Amino acid sequence: LDQPDVRGRLMATMGTAYRNLGDLARADSLIGQGLTLLRNYAARDMSRRAQLEWAFALEDLGVLRAEQNRFAEAEAFFREALRICRPLLADDAPTLRGTVTKLGATISKQGRLREAAAMQDEALTLLRAQYAAGGIDSVYVAAAANNLATTLQRLGLYEASLPLAREAVQLLAAEGGAPDVGRSFVLTNLGLVYNNLARPRAGLPHVRRALAMRDSLLDAPHPLLAIAHHNVAEVLYYAGRFDEARRRSEEAQRRIIGIHGEEHADVADALHTYGQILHRQGALAEAAQTHRRVERIRRAVLGDDHVRVAKTLAA
Repeated sequence: LDQPDVRGRLMATMGTAYRNLGDLARADSLIGQGLTLLRNYAARDMSRRAQLEWAFALEDLGVLRAEQNRFAEAEAFFREALRICRPLLADDAPTLRGTVTKLGATISKQGRLREAAAMQDEALTLLRAQYAAGGIDSVYVAAAANNLATTLQRLGLYEASLPLAREAVQLLAAEGGAPDVGRSFVLTNLGLVYNNLARPRAGLPHVRRALAMRDSLLDAPHPLLAIAHHNVAEVLYYAGRFDEARRRSEEAQRRIIGIHGEEHADVADALHTYGQILHRQGALAEAAQTHRRVERIRRAVLGDDHVRVAKTLAA
């Protein structure tokens, strides 16, 4: 009780643990309380350590807000963390570059893709140099390469995205092949790049492996496990395996709605693929009804001018 800095950091750490377990409500409460304690402590103690602890808690809350699809709030938290960190850390510090990478991913999620790509490319260049010099672990470079690959995919630059996705997989493979949630993200992205290059059969083993990896690591219900089912359904759809894709998509919807409720971007993504499957199976009225439901969710969650609303209208 007489060490608010220690107490605040412990609460933020516990909150991050609950976030990793998929319990976002409990994570929100703990990280929020930890941030309040650390902000108040930093207002009284101007030491470098106190200021960085506050910044790290801001970043923790930014990551949580991004997982909650509250991307504008996440961006604000990441920018505030960077404002505090920049005078205290060297420009090439891995921690600083990691925050920039997360900020870029959040900007990408809001549809500002070129802005995000430029930010992520700069961070990746610095991290590669540090890794080559033996200054950082490969996981920093893998995460940065994966995030840039994802943004380039959203820009439709699939040929440019593929070598980055492969680089991320190779960097993590060099560290050993044990199941890991971070590794599952990279495998998923590689599978989706192949899918977007009209090579879904090449992508399918990677998204299946990512699903198996998460299934071995995470307890259900968990958001990352739920969305992994959707990723497999999407690639199955593009591979022309519509019956199997439909079953997998229905499982993904059940899991995602059970975790997030109806009004969530992940629900819309799963339903969008489901509408496409129904269309190809000839269930046109049901497909149209599904896409109208997706449009309503995406407009509410992402705004009227987001590219995913456009994709829904096209569907």
